[in-house]
Amino acid sequence: MKDLHCHLLPGVDDGAERLDDALAMARVAVAEGIQEIVATPHAHLVSGDDPRAEVGRRVAELQAALDTAGIPLVVWPGSEIFLEPDTPQRWDAGLLVPLANSSVLLVETSFHEYPHYVPEVIFQLQARGARILLAHPERYVAFQRDLSLLEGLVARGVVAQVTAGSLLGVFGKAAKQAAEAMLQRGLVHLLATDAHRPVGNRAPAVQAALARAAALVGEARAHALVEAAPRALLAGEPLDLPPVVAPSNGWAFWRRWAVGAGR
Repeated sequence: MKDLHCHLLPGVDDGAERLDDALAMARVAVAEGIQEIVATPHAHLVSGDDPRAEVGRRVAELQAALDTAGIPLVVWPGSEIFLEPDTPQRWDAGLLVPLANSSVLLVETSFHEYPHYVPEVIFQLQARGARILLAHPERYVAFQRDLSLLEGLVARGVVAQVTAGSLLGVFGKAAKQAAEAMLQRGLVHLLATDAHRPVGNRAPAVQAALARAAALVGEARAHALVEAAPRALLAGEPLDLPPVVAPSNGWAFWRRWAVGAGR
């Protein structure tokens, strides 16, 4: 299995604090069946004038420590990029760190509002050759209330990644409901841990979430979220995506409730 979203690099952001924490996270990941992880520190917290070189150096150091400790995990460089109007210009300047030396950018936006510039910024990045992987859309309030926002992005080639913990209720009822609806409607393509800690709800665990996903969409589609889909995405190959289906009456009821509760 491949985990394309994990805050594994020690001492960079709000993920692993020390090398011992990173090694502990790696042991958990391996026990869960993960063979490869893309380390995705928050881009704005990566120090230095050359983020690609800095992340690459830190990944090499971590990989050496993993090898010394006998932990069979391969770590790749990456970052989690907060979308802003100047993000395409940062791509032009070589200041963005794509996933595993590919053309894939892991991006996120505000949890509390949907900035008007997001679709245009994504379009500009795609026009420059980037493939866009949207992190945890199920946790964005605007997407919880209106899945058509995500559907529009998916129709334009955006790949969506749901966080494992969301399927287990770690981020609350709204995120869980949205994650399940997105998965059932064919709007979710990858499952990742977004892990920050070696223990607790933010550990790099996937098995329980995979079981929940399998209950919703079947074993084959669930395992594709962590095997075939991330492999194809990083290789620049087409993803074997399920068709997007229309919302059910149950989701329409949930959406009305969520909008009302948010007032």
